[in-house]
This record gives sequence, structure tokens and C-alpha cells, in this order.
Amino acid sequence: MDIDLKKILSDMDAAILYQPIGDEIDITIIPFLKIQDSVTVPADKNADPFYWAEKCIEKYNGKKVCIVIPGRKFDMHGTRHGKGGGWYDRFLSKIPREWLRIGIATKEHFSSTPLARNEWDEPMDYVVVQNSDSWEIYKTDVRGQE
Repeated sequence: MDIDLKKILSDMDAAILYQPIGDEIDITIIPFLKIQDSVTVPADKNADPFYWAEKCIEKYNGKKVCIVIPGRKFDMHGTRHGKGGGWYDRFLSKIPREWLRIGIATKEHFSSTPLARNEWDEPMDYVVVQNSDSWEIYKTDVRGQE
């Protein structure tokens, strides 16, 4: 399936981004992510995810928002495994359901076989995989987003 994520993202009013840690993808190199209005959540695992969710909701209430999320492992079904602290799962559990969730991973951090998903795991709408100089995009349909 040919997915025009650039077109989908061009309809967004704002983005919630991350500060890369370790081998996470530097978001400044993602060619289709050119949204002007953005907030970057902290890379500090001790930052309160509920505070950050509230802050983002206050700033972007009623707007079309995409959230770009790193992870240790993703699958094509939208399952995301992070670093084990649950920060993003707690954050995502509080933000509006209609905000688009985009997982970003390298090929090494992507699984074509399903990963185990716990009841608290918050799935992605899209998983974008960097493969050398190209990007593979998987639409998950897990949350029933358009």
C-alpha cells in the first residue's frame, strides 16, 4: 500500500516530538516531518508524563496533532516496546484519542512478527522505519484512525 505520510502530516497543525537518546533516530533528519508548531517532550525519565500530556492538551486543544515517538522495538501492527518505564504509555493514555501517533524506528528496531502487547501498551497509528536512505511506512489500523 502506498501511503503518503507527507500529505497526512501536511494537514497537521502541530507536532509533539522527542529528544533522541542513544541510538534513537534524530528527528531533524526525517524528511517528511516539517511541522512548524511543535513541543519537544523531555528525555528525562523522571519528568511527569501526565504533566506533559496536560501541557500539550492546553497548548493544542482542538488542533490536529501528530506525536512522533521513539522506541526500542516496533512491529507492523503498531505495538511499541520502550525502555521499560512506561513513560510514553502513560503520556499517550491521557492525550486526545484523535491525535495521530507515529512510531519512528531503524530497521534493527522493527519486527515483522508481532510483539507481545500488554493491556497498558498504547499502539501507534503508523510505524515509520528508516532503511538506509529510504523510509518504509506501515499503517496499522489498530486504533481505527482515518
